Amino acid sequence: MVKPFDSESNFNFTYLDKIVHFTLFLVLGFLYITPKFDTGTLSQIILKNKSAYFLLFFTLSIEFVQLFLTYRSFDVFDIMMNVIGLISGITLGWFMGVLGA
Repeated sequence: MVKPFDSESNFNFTYLDKIVHFTLFLVLGFLYITPKFDTGTLSQIILKNKSAYFLLFFTLSIEFVQLFLTYRSFDVFDIMMNVIGLISGITLGWFMGVLGA
């Protein structure tokens, strides 16, 4: 019987958590921008909305808090994947809105 991520399986992907970070923040960025796509250019939307700054602060703060937790670890690459996912989601949502409008 095949079980996903079983300890006996040969599947060993070290950076799976980075893909999860990227995907979660891609969805978060996409959901952030989707209702706002028709209000201007991408840079105008990001600069005018305080929500974009909050999302950036959020991604930095959740990793910063892990510095003080014994059961979690701080990782700069998690921050990078969060920010890249957030920017990708915002950009993807904006492009979909522009193309659909």
